[in-house]
Amino acid sequence: MSIQDLTVYDKLRAVPFRGEQVAAVTWDYEEAASAGFPRWTDMTLYRVEPGSSCAYRVQIVARSVVYHGIGGCPKGVKLPVGMLAKDDDRYGFLAACEQCLPPDLDDLDDNAIVKVEQDLPELHEFADAAALVPGLLGRRKSGGLTTKLLAAAAGMDQDIAAALGNNPIGVHTK
Repeated sequence: MSIQDLTVYDKLRAVPFRGEQVAAVTWDYEEAASAGFPRWTDMTLYRVEPGSSCAYRVQIVARSVVYHGIGGCPKGVKLPVGMLAKDDDRYGFLAACEQCLPPDLDDLDDNAIVKVEQDLPELHEFADAAALVPGLLGRRKSGGLTTKLLAAAAGMDQDIAAALGNNPIGVHTK
């Protein structure tokens, strides 16, 4: 690993910085969709270049392959089916919302509009590893993915490993 120019996102705000990726955990959409989970989360932990406003950044992105009908749920961004069909990899995994039950994409013409859920990125910043570990474990939605991220990071970062020693995985703090 080496320090490089990176950009992460917090909602719509781009946050450029210099740093390096320490660990990442995810379920890609093929895996999630084939397992019956149309929504999942990706987590990436970065070590920030010394002298910055924080020592670690964690990018958490809620992802989805769910689409909605125009008159259905108030979620998603309006897109024509023809535009969605251009992304062969993703198109095959798009899943109709189980609440508003839109028509099957293959039954719609290219100009028909559906609403597709978009990625929802959030960024968390931590002053040091001692703040990172309880900060992540204390999140309301902390769970298996957080545990995997911290375990992977501990193998790459001595400070995180030491912080985990003071706050073992499985002990959630608030």
